[in-house]
Amino acid sequence: MLNLFAKLNNAPLRFLYSEELVDKSYTSFAKHDMIVIFPYDASQMRFYEFYAMGMPIVLPQKAVLGSYIYRGMTSTEDFDYTLEGEAKGHTAQVMPNPFTRFDYDAASLWSLYTHYIMLPHLFYFKSMASLLELLLQTQENLIAASAGMRRQAQIDTASHLRFWAEMFQIGEL
Repeated sequence: MLNLFAKLNNAPLRFLYSEELVDKSYTSFAKHDMIVIFPYDASQMRFYEFYAMGMPIVLPQKAVLGSYIYRGMTSTEDFDYTLEGEAKGHTAQVMPNPFTRFDYDAASLWSLYTHYIMLPHLFYFKSMASLLELLLQTQENLIAASAGMRRQAQIDTASHLRFWAEMFQIGEL
């Protein structure tokens, strides 16, 4: 569908779907300028890997992310569990339940707390036309985003290592 849209708009773009790639190594993915992700459960780890690589990432606009994120296995009612005692003393739920997957407002609210929104240097599209515009950006914009993503990934890695070192009392890192 994306290739057809690009062709109909005379955009010099070719979309490759990850299933089409024979070589799924980091080197192979790094040969591409950008990646478009329509997020759902299975794409979460890919998102983190591409982010750490500094691969510019394009996502659907923030207003519709909830409809993508809350359609997979980890958002089913099977995972909606509260430990006995955690709810004691709490009579009102301030935030909507994140497992109410058919409540668009709740899904949209919870999607705002995901890394798809909170991490810097990501690109968002609101329509197919805006997606094509983003993908035809200058290399300078992509290089700046890539460098920022790699910096953020390094900061996050150091922070995570400090956290786990404290948790396991490993000592100074």
